[in-house]
Amino acid sequence: MNDLPRLAGRIFNRPLMVEPLELDAMMAPLRARLGVQGNAPSVELVVAPRAMDQEDEAAARRDRRPYLVTAEGVAIVPVLGVLVARAGQVTPDCTELRSYAAIERDVMMALRDPGVRGIVYDGDTPGGEAANVMELSARLRALRGTKPIIAVANTGAYSAGYALLSAADRILLPPSGGVGSIGVVSLHVDRSEEDARKGHRYTWIAAGARKLDGNPHAPLTDDAAAVIQAEVTRLYGLFTETVAANRKAAGMTVAKAVKTEAGLFFGEDAIRAGLADEIGGLAEAIRLAAAPLQSGRGRPSARSQHAGGTMADDNQADSPANPPANPAPQGAAAAPPAGPDVAAIQAAANAAAQARAAGIAALCELAGVPHQAAAFIGSNKTEADVRTELLAVKAAASTVGGEVSAARPPGAGVIAQQPGGPQVMTAEQVDAHWNRVGKRAFGNSWKGI
Repeated sequence: MNDLPRLAGRIFNRPLMVEPLELDAMMAPLRARLGVQGNAPSVELVVAPRAMDQEDEAAARRDRRPYLVTAEGVAIVPVLGVLVARAGQVTPDCTELRSYAAIERDVMMALRDPGVRGIVYDGDTPGGEAANVMELSARLRALRGTKPIIAVANTGAYSAGYALLSAADRILLPPSGGVGSIGVVSLHVDRSEEDARKGHRYTWIAAGARKLDGNPHAPLTDDAAAVIQAEVTRLYGLFTETVAANRKAAGMTVAKAVKTEAGLFFGEDAIRAGLADEIGGLAEAIRLAAAPLQSGRGRPSARSQHAGGTMADDNQADSPANPPANPAPQGAAAAPPAGPDVAAIQAAANAAAQARAAGIAALCELAGVPHQAAAFIGSNKTEADVRTELLAVKAAASTVGGEVSAARPPGAGVIAQQPGGPQVMTAEQVDAHWNRVGKRAFGNSWKGI
C-alpha cells in the first residue's frame, strides 16, 4: 500500500491522544506489513466506524450537505473513527479517517444552514492525533450561543474525541457508553535488533544534536526519551486545561481532569465524574438540539445531575442555587417550538401598507398633484420611487433656480384616506409627519411651514 510509510509516520514517534487499547488494535494488522517484529497483542477489534447508513448517505448527497439533517432540523455531525488533523488518509483496511478540518467545516456549514436549528456531535471515536485538536476544541467552544449544540458519546468518545465533544453545550451517553481517556501517549519502535539480524546497517549524516531523536533504527537514548516526555507532558497540560475550560459550568477543573488519570468512565460514573451531563442516546440528543435557545441560561434545560457547558461562557448553569424556572418532569419531551404569529405578521403588513399610503399621499400634496396619489398608491411604487418621479417633474417644469418650498395643506388632523378608514393625528403628529416627509422629499431645500 502506497500510504504505509505515511501511515507509519502518523503513528510512531509523535504524541497521540488515543485510547491505548485502540492503539494496540491499530498496530495488530500493521506489524507484518510494516516489518515490526513481535507477537500481536491479544486484542481483536475491528475498526469499522459507522458514519451513516446507505439511506442517510443518499439523503446527504441529495441535499448537497456533508451531514444528515433530521426531520426536526438537527444536523448530525459525525465524530467517528480515528481522528487526524487533515483529510486524505486511510487506515490499513482502507477506511477513510475523519479529520479535524472536515469536522470544523461541517459544523460551520450547519451553523450557516437556514434549514438547521441545532447540531448534534455523534461521537464514536478512540481519539487520534494531538495536533490541532485543542485549537479546534476552543473554536467549537466559542460557537456556543448560536444554535443548540449537543454531543452524544454513541457509544464512546475518548481522548481527542472527548476533547471535541466536551466543547458542546451538553454531553449525553447511553448507560453502556463511555468517555474519558484524558491523556497523551507517544509510541517509539526500536528496530535496531531487527536490522542487525537482517544485516541492515544505516549510516546517518545529520546536523543538530536533536535531529536523530526518536530514530527507529537505534535504541532510544535517555536524552531523546526526556525530550519526547516533555512534549507529552506539555500536551497533557493543554488537554486538561481544554477540558476544564469546556466543562467549567459542570464544576470541572484542571485538578479534577488530572485526577481521572486518563481512565475511562461509563454511564453514571461518567456523570458523577463531571465528564457528562445525563444518560441518553442519539434520539435524546436530537430532541435537545431541536429545542429553541432559552433566554437567561442560554441552553435547553434537561434532567441532569451535573450542568454541562453553557451556550455562552458567562451564562449560569442550572444548579440547586439556580434551579430552572419551570422544570420539566423527568422523561418529559421538550415542548415543540412556537409557530409564527400570523396575526402579528398581518398587523405589521397592514401598518406598513398604511405608512406607505400616507407617505405617498403626502408627497403628492407637497408636489401640488394630490389627484395622482390614488394611482401611485395602487401601483407597486415605493415612496422613494414616487419622490424621484415627482422631483423629476418639478425640475422639468421649473425655469427659475432657487429653493423649493411647499406649504402643509389644511386638513387639521387628517393626513390622507387610508385603507380601512382615515388616519386621525393630533396637530403635533401632523407637524412632525410633514416635516419628516418634506425633508425626505426635498432634502435641505425643505422649509417646513
